Amino acid sequence: MELAKRQKYIIQAMGMNSTKYGAIEKFMSRLCQEFSKSNIRLVLIYNTRPWAINFIQDIEKNGGIVLILDALKPFKFMLGFISVLIKYKPLIIHAHFTPHISVAFSKLFFRKNVFLTPHMMFADNHFREIEKITQLGLKSRILWRFSNFFADRIFPVSNALAVQYCSIFPKVKYKVNRFYFGVSPNNFIRKDSKIKYGFPNNKVCIGNISFNNPIKGIRILLNAVAILKKNYKCDEFSLYIIGIEANINKSQDLLTECENKGIKENVVWMGIRNDVPEILAGLDIYCQPSLSECLPLAIIEAGMAGLPAVASRVGGTPEVVIDSFNGFLFKPGDPQEMAEVLFRFISDKQKREEMGRNSKKHMLENFNLEKQTDLMKDFYISRI
Repeated sequence: MELAKRQKYIIQAMGMNSTKYGAIEKFMSRLCQEFSKSNIRLVLIYNTRPWAINFIQDIEKNGGIVLILDALKPFKFMLGFISVLIKYKPLIIHAHFTPHISVAFSKLFFRKNVFLTPHMMFADNHFREIEKITQLGLKSRILWRFSNFFADRIFPVSNALAVQYCSIFPKVKYKVNRFYFGVSPNNFIRKDSKIKYGFPNNKVCIGNISFNNPIKGIRILLNAVAILKKNYKCDEFSLYIIGIEANINKSQDLLTECENKGIKENVVWMGIRNDVPEILAGLDIYCQPSLSECLPLAIIEAGMAGLPAVASRVGGTPEVVIDSFNGFLFKPGDPQEMAEVLFRFISDKQKREEMGRNSKKHMLENFNLEKQTDLMKDFYISRI
């Protein structure tokens, strides 16, 4: 069989746990769908089996393959990854998140078309973004230099990370090209979503997508809500938190905190969901108090639903939230300032709606899923 007629493969070594059918999963799903029209198939490697069964089904119906190899177990991953390389003989290997082994062995086996996408800002133990390589631990310095040496191209997912990357690793500046991930436009009707989920019309509905980790600033958000009630005498709002299951042990401290702060009645825990775009369409404001954020895909999703945002001024967030245009930025870790800007939105429906329209326009122009997957597809094809 001639090479042109053979099945060809592109490996995406994700280096992550897929816990929802979120923006990254949708990006990979559409990329897989686009390549299904040719004889190219995507092989996606995750640390654990993806949580969303419909995500796996969408990949497989378009000819893609989902494999499980835990990048956090280096020796076992190395053996499994070598077997995958031998079996599929990929034309391209694209590594994400924890890339070190996959990048190195890809280069050693195939010598070209090895790409790396870092998704997180480099930060210290207090989530403060660093500027110099000396602020990294010795092990991290060695591993990232190792990956940088073997990668043919490096795609930071925000301008902020691209600048930081070139500052920390100036010798690989010529390999670095920022690449935004994209999100699907949201066509759900606000009125219909409000009815479906029982969102009250007489209260401002605030959304947050998170998981129970300090980096997401969930306690900063709860403190801001408490300040809204106590200092601003504001009670005409409800906060809907998506992604945290309130009925499991590790979340009990958050429930207790809400009760102690007197905000239990204002907070609704919606858990892990696969209907996030439809939920977002029924809300009025989106907030994200992260202490570190490279490219806040959740804010982009909210913007696609026409929501203005209140977010901390970290990493690539100012590329998504243009201060006073489609939302307000506040100092990271400052619940007082967060409460202040939330109150401005709660008190001004016209401002919310105006910035919400700006937000949707900004996301469609810069973070559109179809446009970004097409750009990545075209890049891959140019290298095959």
